[in-house]
Amino acid sequence: MTADIADTKYSNERTYSNHSSGMQMRKTSELSVKHETLRKSFHLFVLLLPFLPLLIPLVLMKIFFFFGWLMCFPIEAYRLTHPNLWINRVTRLSEQKGLANYPFTIGAWTIIILGVNVFYPYFVAVLAITPFMLGDATAAIIGKRYGQHRFPFWKKKTIEGWIAGMTLSFLLALWILSLMNPPLIYTAVIPPLLLGLYDLPENLPHWYSDNVGVPLLTVVFVSLFML
Repeated sequence: MTADIADTKYSNERTYSNHSSGMQMRKTSELSVKHETLRKSFHLFVLLLPFLPLLIPLVLMKIFFFFGWLMCFPIEAYRLTHPNLWINRVTRLSEQKGLANYPFTIGAWTIIILGVNVFYPYFVAVLAITPFMLGDATAAIIGKRYGQHRFPFWKKKTIEGWIAGMTLSFLLALWILSLMNPPLIYTAVIPPLLLGLYDLPENLPHWYSDNVGVPLLTVVFVSLFML
């Protein structure tokens, strides 16, 4: 693999090695639509967030998130020492030799959930996580499947995916606020705006990706609007 291959969100190249057999499989790290969809399917979990308080007490939810986050690290240690695991087929080049994104993502979710009823009500946590995560998944899948045009100043984003992600994020935010807090309905613009603009700076470290920054910033901005 040449050293100058760009490690971007949508295009680069990676190699998997089978150390026991000496076999080598080469795949483009621009994930196929199938693998991108599989990667993003894990985001569907956030659809449960508006309804979890009906199923379990908040204190148990906080414990679940905290220990779920702690479990990420032994899972990652196992993944990194077993390069041929199926999960490595849906990881990006920057995740092949270091921690993947999901421990940081779940860590951000955990921080947000732990703050519920301490600094802000539960609807703020749902608004911070659900619209963004599903909007982000939609942007990636639509962009990969149907994206034909890229921003001239922002090559890693397709216009089609960007519009689809922001639209779904806004509609989900409206839905969540209509269920939980109608007086703050105008804050529905916050998740799609952050989703649409957060990745504008190039070469953000993958551990501070939009999966981490957007939910945390959404909590901050919505909390400020509640003052």
